[in-house]
Amino acid sequence: MKDIITQRLILRDASVSDAEDMFEYAKLEEVTKHLSWKPHQTVKDSEKILDALSKEAKEKDSYVLKAIVLKENNKMIGTIDARIFDEGQKDAEFGYCLNPKYWNKGYTSEALKAFMQALHKECSIENIFGSFERENIASKRVMQKNEMYYYETVKRNFKNKGEVELIRYKELNISC
Repeated sequence: MKDIITQRLILRDASVSDAEDMFEYAKLEEVTKHLSWKPHQTVKDSEKILDALSKEAKEKDSYVLKAIVLKENNKMIGTIDARIFDEGQKDAEFGYCLNPKYWNKGYTSEALKAFMQALHKECSIENIFGSFERENIASKRVMQKNEMYYYETVKRNFKNKGEVELIRYKELNISC
């Protein structure tokens, strides 16, 4: 997927060079409490994750990973990704993570809107889903701002958290 440019952001391929910026937020419990992974302990942890995920994104058409970067200063403030499933129709499920210094400024909504448009256009995705833990009201609002609606409640098992109940939202997709 090509780089995506919005009013305030650039969504570009994430790389190991983003490790220090990632570690700044990935080490925080407040960031990871609603995610399937534990806080990073060192910059090396962030490097390993970025290396593995960026390789997967380059090697597989079924995974897309973008760094969320501020246009004004080229600072990486988060990531957004999608897993693509092709079971008769192409579906994608996204996830995102943002440095708390940049929460409540509309960056996640802006990134998600552009990312969803690119998934439709460049990857021919038909249905887009996102999931969040019930307590994660901020993610619920981001999805609602992007015209997503309740789809189902599911239980998933995460090795770091055990069984978790997730609220799954789906993009409102009106086709004529």
